[in-house]
Amino acid sequence: MQHHFSVAVKAVVLRGNCVLVLRRSQQEMQGSYINKHQKWDFPGGGLHFFEHTKEGLLREIYEETGIRVQIGMPLSVYDVIRHPVHLCIVTYLAEWREGKVCLSKEHDGFYWLHREEIPKSTLPQWMKRMIEKAFVQREYNKT
Repeated sequence: MQHHFSVAVKAVVLRGNCVLVLRRSQQEMQGSYINKHQKWDFPGGGLHFFEHTKEGLLREIYEETGIRVQIGMPLSVYDVIRHPVHLCIVTYLAEWREGKVCLSKEHDGFYWLHREEIPKSTLPQWMKRMIEKAFVQREYNKT
């Protein structure tokens, strides 16, 4: 049996007191090895071989959303292991710099959610925790 290992990069993109949240398309969800039921996501995707994480993340964000960001500090490293797939996901803090969101076929909706809306949103708890961590990290970086 063949095993598959890959590295993915994601970004919690902040713009002021808002965070960019993407809604995955049905086609994207059905084609997923890892998560066929989670509709909400952060921008990002798989790295190409020999691609640096931040370069790959900038590429993925632009391909999926059409926006430009500044990549900050890593927020988390998470392993998803579901036989025969092992996926390592590195999530970064990012700040929106320019552009209007124009989605690829991977997503069919997006929201700039205000920080105050996050607790009452239908986002999964892991996303809420990651968003709060991003806001805290940004505030820490300013001091």
